[in-house]
Amino acid sequence: DSIDNDELISGLEEIVSIYDDCIEPFAVDLCQKIVENYKRITSKDTDEEYGTMGVAASSLVTTIKCILEAVKGNVELLK
Repeated sequence: DSIDNDELISGLEEIVSIYDDCIEPFAVDLCQKIVENYKRITSKDTDEEYGTMGVAASSLVTTIKCILEAVKGNVELLK
């Protein structure tokens, strides 16, 4: 499960960086889904997965940052 998440996050970061000029229509929905995943990942309380889940959570935050960078010129979207 975490491998799939890592690959998904990495792929999403790549898509956002390549298509940053086309991401605006999807930015809000993407960020909402990423936040849902972040909450799910950080709510797990297992020491075994802490390192893996910590990396995944950090990657999700990085992905949101990439999306925000891509849409920073659209003031209406950021409201």
